[in-house]
Parts: sequence; structure tokens; C-alpha cells
Amino acid sequence: MNVKRALASGVWMFQSTVIATLLAASAIQSQAQTYTLSARNTSININVDGSAPALTNWQVNGVNQLHQQWFYYSVGSGPVNSIDTIGTFSSQYQNFGNSPFLNQAFSNSTVFVTTDYTLQSQPVGAPTAKLSTLIGLQNLSGTTQTFHFYIYSDFWLNSIIGNQNVQLSALQPYQATQTGNGGQLIATITGISGGTADSVEEIAGISDGLQFGLENGNPAPNFSGGSHSAGPGNVDFAYEVDATLASGTAISFNELESVPEPSTMALIFSGMLVSGLYYCRQSASLKKVVKKASL
Repeated sequence: MNVKRALASGVWMFQSTVIATLLAASAIQSQAQTYTLSARNTSININVDGSAPALTNWQVNGVNQLHQQWFYYSVGSGPVNSIDTIGTFSSQYQNFGNSPFLNQAFSNSTVFVTTDYTLQSQPVGAPTAKLSTLIGLQNLSGTTQTFHFYIYSDFWLNSIIGNQNVQLSALQPYQATQTGNGGQLIATITGISGGTADSVEEIAGISDGLQFGLENGNPAPNFSGGSHSAGPGNVDFAYEVDATLASGTAISFNELESVPEPSTMALIFSGMLVSGLYYCRQSASLKKVVKKASL
């Protein structure tokens, strides 16, 4: 699972890109909470701080595909924390055109993390919504440190919880394929650059509200030997990207996610499921009424 890379040019390119992006920002905002990116037939909400930071409500043709996705980090064997706890962040936000984006930078005396989101809706004839997230992590401490970056994802395809499967690829590119209820998600991690002793771990499971131990303050979870498949059920999955960084150096990588436009059959299935649940509830209520009347 180890992916060894050279530093030098990749690191400087990452640093230069981050600095140029932030300086070129047409609107720098501080301490904003929720952003919405919208393009053609798709939109997504990004809450970057507060009590529940997460990417949520990824709408494709009016149907939600995402319950929650968010990012965590730890240094060495220290506790896991959400990236929004790093410190004050700055942001550049552009919500127009066919590729709206949100650039975030979180920084303290130890670490500098950037998350650059770009939402894309393909033209008619290739109806797939795509979200690209470029992630960068730089060591600002005075010593060499081992950093761990975690991506947690819980997709509800076609706005339905459960009845889904997920399969993770243990080889490059690191890919998650989730299917069920007439929908499909493909998430891929590529372009790992910088750092030494780089490695990627992955895990899949049935959602139990614990997020694989990624809550703030928990010791770093161990993804080694974890399952690479899960389902059917309310599945979720997570990645861990590890790198040893000398002082001042950085690692960057990209996660690309694609969700097809809901098909007619998927929308029919979703409607039938909702109608079935309503019928069951109405039938149960009617039985109670009949039972009381017969007493």
C-alpha cells in the first residue's frame, strides 16, 4: 500500500499554488459557516465550522446523494481532530459558471491544510455531476513529523438510506464504488505528491454513528486489515493518507467523486419506497382503529 514519492518540485508547486490562489481571491471571507456551490443541475452544501462541519446535500436533478463527508487529521500518535479545529481559516468563494469553487485554508503553528472544492456538472448528453477536492497539508513545525489525513464519507444514493454496497480498491488509483437503489458513486484518490513513507489505508463498513473512530479527541484509528467491502445496508467508508514531512514540506493529493444523474427507474424506485412506507404506516394506524372499535 506504500506510495513513495520525491519532494522538491511538487512541494514548491503546491506552496506556490496555494499562495497564488489566496492572493488572487476576489473575495476573502473569515469565519463564514455554510457555502453552497451550484452548477447547472447540481449543488452541494459545505459547512466549514460550527457544531457539524461537513459536506452535505449533494443534489443532482433535485435528488440528494450525500448524507455527510468531512476531513480529519492527526500528528504522530496524537488525537484525531476535525480540520476546522486547526484554527482561523480564510476562504475564496466563487459560485457561478459551470465550475464553481471554494478554496479553504486552515492554519496554526504546526500544520497548514487547504481544501479546494470544484463542482462540475457535465453538459447534456453526459449527465454526471463531479466534485473535485484538492487537499494539501504542510508541516509548519520545526521538526520532522508524521501526519495522518482522514476522509470520511457516508453517501445515501438517490436520497435513500440502506440497501447499498461499497467496494474499495486496494491498488492505485484508490477507488471506492458504491451502488444501490438505482444509483452509483465513484470516488478516486490520485496525484499523491510530496512527503516520504507515504501510504494509503482504507476501510468500509455499515454506518454505526462512530465514523470509524474519527470523532475529535479519539486516538488515531487503525485502518490496517480493515474490510474493503460492505453491504448491503447503510454503508460508509473512509481513507487514511499518511506521510512523513520534514519541517516546511508538504503533501498534496486529489479526490474526485462522480454521481450520475438519477435515472427514471431510480426516481420511480424512490417514489415507490416512500409510498410503501406511507402505506405501511397508514395500514398500521387503520388496524389500531379497527381493533379499538371491536372492543
